[in-house]
Amino acid sequence: MAIERLKKDARCSECGALLKKGTRAKVYRRSDGTVLVYGFDCHKRQSTDNSDALSDALSDIRRALWTIVELLKKGAPKEIATEQVLDEIAEEAQKPQLTQKDWARFWGTIKRMGLDRETVHEYLGVESVKEVAKTPEDLEEILERLKQDLAF
Repeated sequence: MAIERLKKDARCSECGALLKKGTRAKVYRRSDGTVLVYGFDCHKRQSTDNSDALSDALSDIRRALWTIVELLKKGAPKEIATEQVLDEIAEEAQKPQLTQKDWARFWGTIKRMGLDRETVHEYLGVESVKEVAKTPEDLEEILERLKQDLAF
């Protein structure tokens, strides 16, 4: 086993991550001629960076806060049953979440309509469309409103 900088792109033998040329890795040369590569970066990120778990937790918190805000907007009573709040959170969590593909499709349609981000933000009265769009259906609704109001 040797720790070296890769001379060409390779895949980590353990997780399959792409390791770029110049990346430090452990290289195992077996007696049968096969070479195993173990990347430091891909496993370092997996073990110390729980970005997916953190992202999911933050998303859950965001949904819970939005649910509370919506309940307060509706004039909810001062005391709200915990079960009701949990039901609202669970209902919100079951809605389809926006993906990068949804956003790319949305902004591509906006561009084809001849609009830009600033115009859309101004039309909606927000700094970011993420403030008002939580599901793919929300994006479709915004596009329909733009088409109707701006006569496309």
